[in-house]
Amino acid sequence: MTKRALTAGEIAERIRESDDEDLRVIGERLRHWTRSGLLKPIGEQNPGTGHHLRYPERALVDAAILSRLTRRYGLWAKKMPLFTAALLDKAVEQIPKMRGHAEHKRIAYLLFGTINGKFVGNVQVVNQPNTKTGSSELVVPPTMDDAILINLTRLFAQLRVPLGEMV
Repeated sequence: MTKRALTAGEIAERIRESDDEDLRVIGERLRHWTRSGLLKPIGEQNPGTGHHLRYPERALVDAAILSRLTRRYGLWAKKMPLFTAALLDKAVEQIPKMRGHAEHKRIAYLLFGTINGKFVGNVQVVNQPNTKTGSSELVVPPTMDDAILINLTRLFAQLRVPLGEMV
């Protein structure tokens, strides 16, 4: 992605999944995640009346993952700090690699969950089905108590993240 700041409204517009999803609700989630420290704006968190918070483009990926966890899995805000910056970093690290993944018909997945109550996560890159080389199977540790899987390839396409560019 080219380096530019985004407003909460721009992020909300890009992460919503359907036209009937209320942008005000998404905006409120973004503000809550900012107050909670899950999203980090550029500069002051309270810029004053008439000034919009600005976010680095990386916040787009973070917000999309957090939003998906909220909408699809019902994870509420007080539990979100379990999803550490390190896990979101693992997702963002895949952006510059996505062009290579696409050229070699690979899909990147973010896999996370718990093992004995401890939060764990990783990124796995697998071949698309029906390709001749490499693994096309995800590996879920047998000791994992529960897991959530996010297809980063599809998520980045939804966000219109240009392949090969860093957030």
